[in-house]
Amino acid sequence: MLFVDLPVTSSPECIHTPRYHPTEGYAGRKEKVTKSTLWGAHFLPQNREVFASCGGNGTITLFKYSYPEERSIKDKEGIDRGVAGTVEMLNQKELSSQPVISFDWHMNKTGLCVFACLDQTCRVAICTKLHLY
Repeated sequence: MLFVDLPVTSSPECIHTPRYHPTEGYAGRKEKVTKSTLWGAHFLPQNREVFASCGGNGTITLFKYSYPEERSIKDKEGIDRGVAGTVEMLNQKELSSQPVISFDWHMNKTGLCVFACLDQTCRVAICTKLHLY
């Protein structure tokens, strides 16, 4: 399981694993996703490692999260500490001149999605070759 934190006004996206360390907190990784505000991150229902982020500049970016070889390691005091995996950008496309404010994947059709933008449009899109990831 992963947690994705989206900041309110800036663009780095934080991905956290649920492994908690008493002094360091959750293990995480910050990724620069877009030059504008992030409006959301949505995991593909058929594959929890693939997710889409919605940008304030009208872009939708697909990412793949790769789990680390070891999910936790012991620190020098012998306490388990989480290890964050890596994030790989699969594709990025500017689909609007306004922010993408709403996004949803279809539950049964892999890659089929719908999104709304502040230019008062609602669009349907399909992401192909997601079965390869």
